[in-house]
Amino acid sequence: MLIAHISDFHILDPGEIFSGRVDTAAGLRRAIDAINHHTPRPDLVIATGDLVNDATPGQYDQLRSLLSGLIPPALFVAGNHDERRACASLGFGHPSADDRSGDSTHDGRVRILEAMDADQHAFVAEVDSLIVVGLDTTIPGRHDGQLGERQLAWLDSVLSNLAGRDVLIMQHHPPFSTGLEQMDAMGLTDAQAEDTVLERHRNVVGVLCGHLHRFITSPIGNTVAICAPSTGAQLALEIGDGHPAYTDETPAMLLHLMRPGQRLVTHVQPIPVPESWLPHWAV
Repeated sequence: MLIAHISDFHILDPGEIFSGRVDTAAGLRRAIDAINHHTPRPDLVIATGDLVNDATPGQYDQLRSLLSGLIPPALFVAGNHDERRACASLGFGHPSADDRSGDSTHDGRVRILEAMDADQHAFVAEVDSLIVVGLDTTIPGRHDGQLGERQLAWLDSVLSNLAGRDVLIMQHHPPFSTGLEQMDAMGLTDAQAEDTVLERHRNVVGVLCGHLHRFITSPIGNTVAICAPSTGAQLALEIGDGHPAYTDETPAMLLHLMRPGQRLVTHVQPIPVPESWLPHWAV
């Protein structure tokens, strides 16, 4: 299974430009084009929050319009720039274009097995033999994140019930400290509690995150947490204290490859995809 991992779109109202510099809608269009034309095409798209920038109805309408061009099915969770109820109104994921056209290529491949409750945008989905658990780290009105005791207990129970099944977790805030102090101040307040839960289970193949606008990884529990870059603007790599500056680095997506009996393998794919060429000795 090949999974495309995209994050932090920060979609604005039609025609608006992020900080007068970055067209985030164009960035998502390029990401969708890269996914649709990748060989092989990803089986699933995972989007880890900050889908829009200000959680206005117009921004969510713009997001829906952009996602209508995505061919593979997608699952997404809310970020600190999203509004939980508005995000939940989108559902837990986006059907594939094949499903919408009546083609049965992806029909039935993604099934929502369980939703936590109306107060948390958390769910369990099944995609072929893979289980994806979406977690809600948002705190209304704040930029830091929290899972909370109730959601952590739910996660613990879900993982126990799924012992023996491969599980991917997706959430917005990463469950580790990065050294980017301004971002860590807006991090997951109960990251250690999540680590404790994951220490009890060996079936989690990865924890996919966003929020940091950079590719960053760190061990957690018996697995690894992986943060995807933004499809729009990337944060500058400034270890230590300082203002969270942006950089003109190329946007990117992650491609997670899962093969039976093997660990998760992650590739970074710049967007747009650079042209490839063969050196003389390989011809």
